[in-house]
Amino acid sequence: MKLKITVLLLLAFAANFSFAQEGKSPFDTTMYGKNAAVGKYADIRGFKMYYETYGKGEPLLIIHGNGGSINNFLYQIPYFAKNYQVLTIPIY
Repeated sequence: MKLKITVLLLLAFAANFSFAQEGKSPFDTTMYGKNAAVGKYADIRGFKMYYETYGKGEPLLIIHGNGGSINNFLYQIPYFAKNYQVLTIPIY
């Protein structure tokens, strides 16, 4: 039984690395949604709206929903930032 559990854990660990996005380390420590290096505020009709920008190129707007956060796009942001200027905006 212990051997089966050990094998399953090793397979799950290996799958984590094999399905990771290209160029994205599973140990990446970028704090999407709380990144002071790229986070900015836009003054829109009297309120300040937080947003983050990654990459260069044509703009691509990513908006999450359902009470999530920018960090929900942990894998999408670095993937699309290779070819686009990714703008992320939290919706609360």
